[in-house]
Amino acid sequence: MNRFLLAVALLLCLLTPAFGQFEAGSVLGTVRDANGGVVTGAKITLTNTATGITATATTDSNGNYEFPTVTIGVYTISAEQPGFSRAVANNVAVNVSSRQRVDLQLAVGQ
Repeated sequence: MNRFLLAVALLLCLLTPAFGQFEAGSVLGTVRDANGGVVTGAKITLTNTATGITATATTDSNGNYEFPTVTIGVYTISAEQPGFSRAVANNVAVNVSSRQRVDLQLAVGQ
C-alpha cells in the first residue's frame, strides 16, 4: 500500500505543469532628439513582423517607453513625434525572458 501511494505521489509530481513560465520578453528604450535631449510624448509602435500585430506606447517625461510583455519573435519598432522624422529599428529579436533595449533617435524633419 505504501509503495502504491508513493508511486501515485511521484506520478502526480511528474504530471504537474510548470506554472509561472511563459514565452515572452520585454522591449524598452529611450527616445532622444539629435542633440541628445529626451523626446516626451512620442508615439512608439511595436510591430510583429510575422503576424503584423501592433502595440503602441507613449514616451514618458524622461523619454522612456516600455512594452512589458512581448511574445517572442522579430519586431519593427518606430517612433513618431510632430516636427521630427520617423525613426525605425528593424529586426529586433525578442527572446524568452529577455529585456531588449532599443533606443531611438529622432531627427528634425517634417
